[in-house]
Amino acid sequence: MTTNTFANRSGILGLFKPYKQQITLRIDGDVLAWAKRDGAGYQSRINAALRKAMLEDVRLTRKKA
Repeated sequence: MTTNTFANRSGILGLFKPYKQQITLRIDGDVLAWAKRDGAGYQSRINAALRKAMLEDVRLTRKKA
């Protein structure tokens, strides 16, 4: 799958809203504590941090191409 195909399918280009998918994920305790420090909404904060990292990776990948 090319970067552009991934970007289109995952909603990176804003063509559609990505759907939520329930998973089981093991993360370090200190990372979880950091995400939970402000209370409710920690899962959304984790998602936002991962999305930021993903978008930066896609941006860098496109820059190389």
